[in-house]
Amino acid sequence: MKKLDFSGVFVVMLTPFDGGGRVDLDTVDALVDFYCDAGVDGIFPCGSAGEALHLDLSQKEALINRVASRAAGRTQVLPGAIAANSRDALAIARIARDAGCNGIVAPPPIYYRFEPAYLRQYFRDVIEGAGLPIVLYNIPAYAQPLTPELFGELAQHPAVAGLKDSSGSMVDYLHFLDRIRATGRRIGLMTGREELLYASLAVGGSGSMSAINAVVPEIMVRIRDLYRAGKLAEANTLQMSLMELIQALYAVQVPIAFREAVAMRGFRMGRAVHDVPASEHAATDAKLARAREALDAALAAHKDAAA
Repeated sequence: MKKLDFSGVFVVMLTPFDGGGRVDLDTVDALVDFYCDAGVDGIFPCGSAGEALHLDLSQKEALINRVASRAAGRTQVLPGAIAANSRDALAIARIARDAGCNGIVAPPPIYYRFEPAYLRQYFRDVIEGAGLPIVLYNIPAYAQPLTPELFGELAQHPAVAGLKDSSGSMVDYLHFLDRIRATGRRIGLMTGREELLYASLAVGGSGSMSAINAVVPEIMVRIRDLYRAGKLAEANTLQMSLMELIQALYAVQVPIAFREAVAMRGFRMGRAVHDVPASEHAATDAKLARAREALDAALAAHKDAAA
């Protein structure tokens, strides 16, 4: 089985589209180069912010193959296996395995709410059938919550290599961390919230897998490096310098502002599948202008700190 080190900074990749709504593979190449050059520890294509639910299986396959081939030997790749049933999740796992990816990210099945026994069986089917390391994914805003109790059971399986927690709750995060310690295994725990890289590291977590990492990877990598070097005050100051940018990006329907922010970094992203309604253009433009100002300020603060 492939090896996975689920720690550090993992990019939640925004999917670029061309004018015809197809995945823009040339821009995929440019993005992968950008992230690898920034020193990220992994790339997460086919995630929520990457609009995975709007991609058919052939589009996911093209995207996963391109990211994996471009990133080979430079960073890890963990595609999302977001699906309504284990059959479809395992189809994505097969693509990831054939592409040489390091693992997959598996949230609870979408749409339906399941009793614990059914949810447990879903995860066991995916864990045992994927043939890759598994990062479980708690994202209660979009899927049934993964409880610390169920995670603790699933984490006993040797294929489970990590958990991405996007709850935003440090209470939940600590309970997940406690369950990991009880296993005695080396399992990574990453926050999915942009605001919490520093805080998660401070309590013993392993890093960040979030959409802000796709916008300012060099800043998130710098926070990682400062923390590891014991420069805690500097790391926290840099984390806090991102708050205005994060607020501005979430002021627009996700993932539109994140896509626009990546475009502001010089990449051809195209339109989101569900783009801004005509009635919202003026208001959205004003919010995006605020996001640009916040992005410029964050990059300037990073440059000054690094000087």
